[in-house]
Amino acid sequence: MISSNYNSANDKHELYEIERITEGEISIEDTFKSIQDNSVGATVLFVGTVRNFNEADIVVGMYYESYTTMAEGRMQIIINDAKQKWNIKCKVLHRIGELEVGDVSVVVAVSAFHRHDAFSACQYILERIKREVQIWKKERLSGGDERWVKGYLT
Repeated sequence: MISSNYNSANDKHELYEIERITEGEISIEDTFKSIQDNSVGATVLFVGTVRNFNEADIVVGMYYESYTTMAEGRMQIIINDAKQKWNIKCKVLHRIGELEVGDVSVVVAVSAFHRHDAFSACQYILERIKREVQIWKKERLSGGDERWVKGYLT
């Protein structure tokens, strides 16, 4: 864990973030603890989960697939861009493989000196991940059908 030696909001604190794609379960508690620092006053956690419906059908599960090397590289670019805009500490995790309804699929955790920066950076990172990172998802539907979900890649 990295912490600032200063308490001034004008001082940049050294940051260490881990972004990764994983087949294992994501621990929200461990993610939260990994970005805690006594010099920050705000922490925002976005937790995405598999929901049980889509526009027209009941969803019973989700399959996530990625081009992991490229996806993790893009995540790092997004984090670097966010760090240029805000003084933050963050961690981004995304699951791949078979997930059930209610499973955590993505976590974006951001801490900053102030809440506005933490909220803004978290939303910025999440929106860019959804649009730019090479992760695809296929819904498993109640009738046994499967369908790939249209992505947002730009």
